[in-house]
Parts: sequence; C-alpha cells; structure tokens
Amino acid sequence: MNDSEILTMLGSQISNAQGGDNSTTNAHKATALDYYSGDDSIIDAEDGESSIITREVFENIERELGQQLKVFASGERVVQFDPMNQEDEEQADQETDYINYIYNKENNGFKITHDWIKSALLEKNSYVKVWVEEEEETETETYTGLNDAEFSLVIEQENVEPIEHSEEIAQNEFGELITVHDVKIKVTNKEKRIKVQAVPNEEMGIARNHNELSLKECPFVYHRPSNITASDLIEAGFNKELVDRLPRYNDEENELEVSRNLHSFDDNTAYDEADESTREIEVYECYIRFDHDGDGIAELRKVTIAGKEILENEECDFIPFATLSPFPMAHKHEGFSYADMLMDIQDVSTVLTQQILTNLYFTNMPELEVAEGVNLDDVLNRKSGSVNRVATPGSINPITIPFTAGQSLPILEMMHTMAEKRVGSSQPLDPNVLSKTSGAAFIYGSEQANQPSEKLARTFAETGFKELFLMIHELAIKNQDKPKMIQLRNKYVEVDPTEWKHRTNMSIVVGLGTGNKDQEIQKLLSIADKQEQHMLNGSPMVDFKKLFNTYSRVIDKSGLKDASLFWNDPNTPEFKEQEQAKQNQPQTNELAEAEQVKGQFAIQKTQMEVQMKGQLEQFKQQANHEKEIIKAQHEAQLQALKTELDDRARELDRESKEAITILQEEVKLLVAGIPKDLGQPGIGDELGQ
Repeated sequence: MNDSEILTMLGSQISNAQGGDNSTTNAHKATALDYYSGDDSIIDAEDGESSIITREVFENIERELGQQLKVFASGERVVQFDPMNQEDEEQADQETDYINYIYNKENNGFKITHDWIKSALLEKNSYVKVWVEEEEETETETYTGLNDAEFSLVIEQENVEPIEHSEEIAQNEFGELITVHDVKIKVTNKEKRIKVQAVPNEEMGIARNHNELSLKECPFVYHRPSNITASDLIEAGFNKELVDRLPRYNDEENELEVSRNLHSFDDNTAYDEADESTREIEVYECYIRFDHDGDGIAELRKVTIAGKEILENEECDFIPFATLSPFPMAHKHEGFSYADMLMDIQDVSTVLTQQILTNLYFTNMPELEVAEGVNLDDVLNRKSGSVNRVATPGSINPITIPFTAGQSLPILEMMHTMAEKRVGSSQPLDPNVLSKTSGAAFIYGSEQANQPSEKLARTFAETGFKELFLMIHELAIKNQDKPKMIQLRNKYVEVDPTEWKHRTNMSIVVGLGTGNKDQEIQKLLSIADKQEQHMLNGSPMVDFKKLFNTYSRVIDKSGLKDASLFWNDPNTPEFKEQEQAKQNQPQTNELAEAEQVKGQFAIQKTQMEVQMKGQLEQFKQQANHEKEIIKAQHEAQLQALKTELDDRARELDRESKEAITILQEEVKLLVAGIPKDLGQPGIGDELGQ
C-alpha cells in the first residue's frame, strides 16, 4: 500500500471516528462540564427572581473522587504482580515496587490518577497514554593537569565532547618533560524513560465500529495532541523543509474545548507565536490495523501524519492507551458518566430551589400597593429605618404573598434521595442513630454505604488500571537495556527489567473505609496466629516468608507502609546469613531449642498483640471522633432549623393577634355606627365600600 492510499484510508477513518471533533459527542460532554461548573445559562431565571444553580453534579463527583483517590493514590503500591511460583516471589515483589516507582515517582502518579478518574466521572470515558521517551541530560566538567593517558581516557568516552582544550610542556616528579592537558568537556547522558499522561477527550478518536471499553483490539485509534511545535518535530529528527510546509494546528475549538476553556481561570486569549519555530503543527498519531506488506494479514501500525505528509510509519506492539468508564456498557466503547445520571436531577433541584428562594424573597420583602400622593423616590429607597412621605396614612400597603415553599421541600428531598440511589454517594449517617447502634451494626452499615464505591473501584481496577500497568511493565522490559540503581523501600537496589518475565497476572490493591481495615487487620492477625502455631509444630505449610507477608499486610493496612521498619525480610542477605549461622551451630538439646523458639514466638506474639491493640484503639478513637463531629454538625443544623421555625411561628402568631385586634376594633366602631378602616381589610372596610 503506497503513501497516497494510506493517507486516503486514514482521512476516512479520522472523519468517521467517534469522539475527537464529533459535534454530538463533544456537545454532550460540554453540557456535562457546564452542569459541573454551575453555569447560570443552564436554566434562565427572570429578573428579580432567584438565579441560584444547585450543584448535584459537582458535589457527587467530588465526593466519589475523594473515595477513589483513597483507593488508588493513598499508598505506595497501586498494583501488585502475582508470582508464578514460590521461587518467583522475590522477583515479583521487585517488579511490583519498580513499576509503582515508575508511575508514582518518575511520573506524577497522583495527578494522573486524579485527572483520569475525574474525567471518567464527568465525561463518560477518559484516557491515559503511555510511551517511551529518550531524555538527554547535559553537564560540563573541567579537568586540569592530565597526562596523555589520562586525557585520552577522558575524551574517548562515547558521551563526551571536548569544549575547551589547552596543553603545555612541563616536568614531572622525575624531571622528565611531559605534555600536560587542561580540558573542559560536555557530558551527554541519554536515558529512556516511560511517560504516562492523562489525555483530554477532545484529542482522542476511536473507530466507530469498536464495541469494547478496552482499546486493546480496536481497529483504529488516533491522538491529536495540541502542543506539537515545529521545533519539536525538527528536534525529533524531521527535515526542516518538510516541517516548514506542514499545516498549522487547527485552533478552531470544538464545543468541549470551548466549555473547558470557558470555565478555566487561565487566560486563553489567542496569541501569535514568537517565531516560526513555536508554530503549532496539526499532527495525527494514528494506530491502525491494515495489511501493509501485502501478505493478507493485518498488522498493527503506528502512522503519524501531518497534512498530506506521512511523518512515521512503523509496526507497533500495542495501542498505548488505557480507558476508564464509571458505568461501562456491554458491547459498547462509550459508557455513562456520573453527570449523565445527575443532570436531570440537577435541573429539577435548581428549579425548586429557585422557586423556594423567590417565594421567600417576596414573603420577606413583598411588593407594595401605593396610592396616589406617595413620594415614589422614598418607596423605591427600601432601607431599614427609611422615611416614606405620604399625603394620607395607609397609602402604602404590602401585597401579601403566602409562604408556600414548605410544600416543595419534600420534593427537593426526594431528588436528593434519587441522586443517592443512582450513583450511591450517601450522606453521613445520622448521629442519633449511630449513638444507639452496636459496633457490628455500624460496620455493616458502613459496608453497605461503601458498596457503590467499592464496585466502582473494582471496575476501574480491572479495566483501565490493570491495562495501564501491564503496558508499563512491557515497556520496561523492552526499552530499559541496562541495570538501573534506584531506591525502593528505603534501600538502593539494582533493577534489570531485561531479566524479567512476561506477566499477565496482576492484582489491584483495593481497600475502603476504616471499618473494612479493622476487619482485615483482625483477619490477618488471626492468620498470623495460625501460621505461628504451624511453625512451632514444624509444619512445612508455613515458613518465615509467609509469616512476613502476613505481617507486611498488617503494617500496610495500618497505614504505616514500610514493613521493613518493623520486621526483617527473610529474602534479605542479612536474614539468610543469620539463618545459615544458626544451622551451622552444633546441635544441642532439641527440646530446649524448641522451647526457646516457642518462647521467642510467644514474646513476639505478645509484642505484636500489644502493638495491634494500640493501633486498633487509635482507629476506634478516630472513628469516635468523626462520629462526634458528625453529631455536632447535625445538632447545629437541627437547632438552626428549629430556631427559624420558632421565629416564623412567633411572627405568624403576632400577625394573627394584630389582625384579630383590628377586626375587634372595627366591629366596635361598626356597632357604634362608625364604619372605619383601621389599616387592615376588615368589616368596616367592606361596609364602607
């Protein structure tokens, strides 16, 4: 297939792809962003009425985002590779630590996780990209007084370029004449690094016929980055004449970009590039399956195009994108977002809240009925304690508006309940209920409240996160061609991915809620107790490594992260040397040794129990403290509501008494034959008419 045919094929795929510049898809996502931002154009309010916009989309997304960040960003390990056999445990641990190191340390793991999950909750699907980039670090070094051999040794290195050099004849310590060199060199170190980045939805395009969430088997995917400049392409090795004729990036924003920039605090005003080198180029990085070599079998290839030029065409191993969706749909790529579930509820809540507040405004400050002869400037200047000049008393009367907002409150509460049922973001438990609840019932209630978040976390873990970390693992094996010294678990270790195995088994570390952690710690301690008993009895079912793994999980669940601070790892050389030394010691009374080991285990067990009891007590104190805070907040809200209702009742009582008094006076005057209006509608007023 020649270049012209490839360009025609890619042009057709790009124009038909879902996402990207697709107006329908982007319009829907832009609307979701407007709802999240509380844009006042969602529902127009009349002048003089409340224009408040409720924020159900924002509140539920941010609440759930916090729950998911606890899962995926609160520990050092996001994923954990499963060993293939017993001999593979140490290697699997190192690979786990290194891949998590790449994600969290060499990349901004927290920011990637935050943006990836938030975009999924808001915009149906979200994407991250993983690739290898060769980075160059340059530094200068200066050497003086080198002899010929030393000088040759310095400048003959592959990554060294001499900048300045001078030499002179001098005598050495033996009185011989030698050449002495002073040299300044530039040292260039190149290193391949794995990069991970969250990608905006508007930059992605997916084959319209793709019907799976995963892009692993997708026939066509493109990425159109918005920040590729002419300088970047020339630096990457492309000919300057070719780059100069490439088209400028199409800066005509689609609806999603417009909405995203509208709610940004950055200055998005268009600007002219400083010179031609900073001109942005419209580049499409396409991943497509087609028969390039004519053998009848479609291969996955990466084809990068700009305008009518093919910049790159090479075979690749996988499509380097992973995707998340909070509500994935069977046999479809695009799922549903939290915004999809909440936008209609936000519409209803907004209208009801606007009506409630507008009714309250007019009740507290009603419209006025003004007779002739009233100074309108005084009336329009409605301030506390202001003076109104009138010709006749009673010329200014309020038009009474009945307070009907209370009838809307149950419907508003129903909307909140409906939102909770749809997305599972529940409110804090009632402190009055908590105070009368047993510990087991409280834990059960917490588990029920956490179930939607746990389901979402498991969905994210088994789809996007698993795919992403398997791709990072594969790139590390294929691109890191020499050992690397890094710090893992407070120790510097040498990591060589070329010796790793190709892995497909991976488990995601997921844990939610204090109640769940307490239960897991108790279960782990129970397992540790059984393991210790087996070891004391000489059972081959358990060894020091298994026991260390259990205690490591306990430390991890306690939030202390590094188990090596509390327990010696049996895989370390120091531990193995100690065990070997014990085995080489002369055999003594076996029964005495067994008793000694039993005593040591008993001491360790007692210490562990004391430590765990302290940690559990700390968790309980924290939970009680949170319960007291929730209780105080609810009591304050109830007291405020009670005060407001009492004030309103007193006001209504006062108004009723005044109306009755006026009515009684009018009746007395009427009986006396003097019909007179005393300021409120009554019998005298009606008979007078």
